[in-house]
Amino acid sequence: YLLTIPGMGENAALTGDLDVTEDLTINGAGRFLTTIDAGGLDRVLQIGVVNILLGPTILTQITGVTIKGGDSGSGVGSGINVYTNSSLTLTNTRVTNNAPYAGIYAVFSSAHSISIMDSRIDNNAGGGIMLASADATTTIVNSVIDANFNNNNGGGIVNYGTLNVVNTTISGNSTIYNGGGIYNAGTTGLFNVTISNNTANSDGNIDGDGGGISGVITGRNSIIAGNFDDNGTGFLYDDCSGSFVSEGHNLIENPIGCTITGDSTGN
Repeated sequence: YLLTIPGMGENAALTGDLDVTEDLTINGAGRFLTTIDAGGLDRVLQIGVVNILLGPTILTQITGVTIKGGDSGSGVGSGINVYTNSSLTLTNTRVTNNAPYAGIYAVFSSAHSISIMDSRIDNNAGGGIMLASADATTTIVNSVIDANFNNNNGGGIVNYGTLNVVNTTISGNSTIYNGGGIYNAGTTGLFNVTISNNTANSDGNIDGDGGGISGVITGRNSIIAGNFDDNGTGFLYDDCSGSFVSEGHNLIENPIGCTITGDSTGN
């Protein structure tokens, strides 16, 4: 399904992206069979309205679809933009090749959330997932966050709210600043997660640390290894920059740059 009507910046589903203004369920035939492609005309999906006072809560569920080809221009959310009055559930869905500002961008209130299950978020510019709200919850389960790039903090995921990641791989992401895999400024928990082959400071200057993770992060039964800090001089914080609160059974290959506290059982 290729979007063909040009025109960015309107929110009435007339041109450009698909504007979702009421509850919506999309059931595709599978992410290898069903694709919504913006073709660079605009972002792919905008869920909710700009002003929360203009409408009710909007619940969107997307299953078995690939979302690609979004270009949000100077706006955020190049693949999917989730506004304050909205919740989103992605299942068996791929968000890929969207630019310049994140595959998924979300600003929402505490009553709303994002759930990502059995999905793949990859090859997006501006980061894979940007969670810009301080008071909402995001859950990622059985998914892959791969090969996303950001020219700000957080190649794979940027989190300012509450994030739980379960049985998920975060790999091959990069940023010119901090947190190649995850940049956390909120609350993040990792449970059975692998974070590997991510890069911080990918432009090779002295600004940026934490190839795997950056910030204060809690983890259990997780692996953070084989990440890179491309700082050409000084200390190299390849896997972790900040604090890691262990709940046991974690492996951090290079803990330089990371203060590790909590339960060290099995570490």
